Amino acid sequence: VWRHNLGTEQADDVCLYHEVDDTFSLDLKASESKCYLFVGSESKTTRFIQYLDVSKPDEGLKVLTPRTEGVDTEVSHRGDHFYIKRRSDECFNSELLVCPLNNVSATSVLLPHRE
Repeated sequence: VWRHNLGTEQADDVCLYHEVDDTFSLDLKASESKCYLFVGSESKTTRFIQYLDVSKPDEGLKVLTPRTEGVDTEVSHRGDHFYIKRRSDECFNSELLVCPLNNVSATSVLLPHRE
């Protein structure tokens, strides 16, 4: 994943992320608020997300959901929070987490997994 500033030379582009595991593929998604760019790296059973604050692109990508084998995540942004849908073998019907923008490691469960 490369960051390019319009009107600049391609040689000045910055590599934000390079996936070295060829069993993973990358996808990009803008948040509905257009404040964040989410970079997902996924395999058949695992997906993790990094994010870029588009108002501070020089800060680079930050990990939102760490790479954990067997855990699949999807994310969104609203207000002062990120919302994370997490699925795994233990939570096969998913659970919904929330964390504040200024402390993404402080997640709380909004909707727990239900059988």
